[in-house]
Amino acid sequence: MNDNRITFEEEQTELLRKQLFVSRMIAVLLGIIAVVLIIVGVVLVINISGLVTDLRQTLKTFNDSVVPALENLDIDSLNQAIENLGEALKPLSGLFGR
Repeated sequence: MNDNRITFEEEQTELLRKQLFVSRMIAVLLGIIAVVLIIVGVVLVINISGLVTDLRQTLKTFNDSVVPALENLDIDSLNQAIENLGEALKPLSGLFGR
């Protein structure tokens, strides 16, 4: 009976060693995953920062070129041109039954 007790204690010790080994491996893997996630996060922040800079430049270019062109647009002339086009197309619409 004494032999069985030693065997049980040895088996228990061996299982505890295996559990410690697995726990250490899990800790190492979690550490690696944490480092990878931090690196990916830094890369994403850098890329987003570059995108924001590009977006600012694009909006500045838009404001400098398109907005003045829209401000100089003669709406009255545009409306007159649309009316003239409508008048010119009325005879053609009769050909298509409209």
